[in-house]
Amino acid sequence: MPRAVPPATKHPVPQPVFPRIATLSLVAMAALMILAALQEMRTFAIPTVLALLAAVALEPVARHADRLNIPRGLSSALIVASCIGGVLALIYYVLPSAEEWNRRVPDILRQFDDLLRNLLSGLTDAVQGPQVDSDGEEIDPMDQLTEAGSSILAGLAITVPVFAGATLYAAGLTFFLLRERAMVSRWLMSLGTNSRRQRELGRALRDIQSRVSFYLLAITLINTALGSCAALLFWSLGLPNPFLWGLLTGVLNFMPYIGPAIMAFIILGVGLVTFDEPASAFITVGALVTLNTIEGQFVTPMLVGRQMRQSALAIFLAITFGAWLWGAAGAILATPVLLVASAFIRRRRKADASAARRGDRGGRQGTPTKAHPPVV
Repeated sequence: MPRAVPPATKHPVPQPVFPRIATLSLVAMAALMILAALQEMRTFAIPTVLALLAAVALEPVARHADRLNIPRGLSSALIVASCIGGVLALIYYVLPSAEEWNRRVPDILRQFDDLLRNLLSGLTDAVQGPQVDSDGEEIDPMDQLTEAGSSILAGLAITVPVFAGATLYAAGLTFFLLRERAMVSRWLMSLGTNSRRQRELGRALRDIQSRVSFYLLAITLINTALGSCAALLFWSLGLPNPFLWGLLTGVLNFMPYIGPAIMAFIILGVGLVTFDEPASAFITVGALVTLNTIEGQFVTPMLVGRQMRQSALAIFLAITFGAWLWGAAGAILATPVLLVASAFIRRRRKADASAARRGDRGGRQGTPTKAHPPVV
């Protein structure tokens, strides 16, 4: 009787390495091309992202207007016009103060130079030695900083028409997104391949929209209150133009961690050239840091919730990446965009987990289950 031959063991066929390397290379090249395109089209991309975030943040206000039986076109126009009017009113109010500080920039730098010349020159000489121009004369770092500030102001004056056009485009896009939000929602839901996936996509969109809109509105109100408290603080301490610095405090607070640090350095410089005693400038900075600490550690977690907060590392990387990509506007928009992306990823993971649980229950009951791709 012949002996039975055991079946040969099957070994997994190793996957070739070259296709994976080629795929990663194509993904890297596509990412670089997208980044280059976003940098080139920043005048279009920045107001587009701003309009999308504004539409998400203002959606609860528009929904409340629907409950009052106000036509959507009229309510959307009123909401956008109110926001634009408020921004223009703030700019008109702080513009004289900003122009005054712009004219004082050379004097401020000179006074700041008198206070820090020894430290600045010592650091410059220790690192790279005294800098000289082509004629052999020593270059004053403060002269370079003053000339750089003047060129920045000239560049801002040149970009005013571009800024006005981008503002009009963002306002128009926000208006249409608010008025046609039902059509946009239906279009996004139609991306699902079947009715079950469309329902899941609709629930995900509502969940993300409610969370993000609540966060954006809450952060806007918190930063407005922070700017108002900072303006009162600066006024009580005798700092000139307190409303201007309070407004700047509220705007920079949209960049967590980095924005308050920048504002502290600005207030330190303004205080050093304003007060006779340097101790008064440090007292002002200490009061501002205390106010930011109360807001960041107590007010925002209590009103927004810790589940909506992001890690400090993720926020830092997002802000630096946004600043590299789009400058100051990208740095300000980085945190809200990070929140939207994290909310989408969190919702997708939740949908995958619920689908896996349904599959396990179906397998235990003996009913065949079909594998569905993850909800997107």
